[in-house]
Amino acid sequence: MKAYLGDVVITKRHSFIGKIYKKDHFFEDSQEWFDQQVPPLPKKAKRETWYHLLCNGAGSIYIPESDILQILSKKESAKFSNPWESFHFGTK
Repeated sequence: MKAYLGDVVITKRHSFIGKIYKKDHFFEDSQEWFDQQVPPLPKKAKRETWYHLLCNGAGSIYIPESDILQILSKKESAKFSNPWESFHFGTK
């Protein structure tokens, strides 16, 4: 599912709600990090687009494009909040 910077999405694997703040055209972390993911990610995921997400409430995650379950509408994403949101988007 194609997503863009600023989109608020729900992830498949852990049902996180997150706002995309950075996009990598392919996996850019370590093999060790990749191998430690639970549940395991398929090897082909390394060739996908990857997204850095701010999680609703706090924290961040790094996910492959295939982990995006749904892109929320503007109305649905209005309740999103993360303390780092203003740093990445200059808002709130």
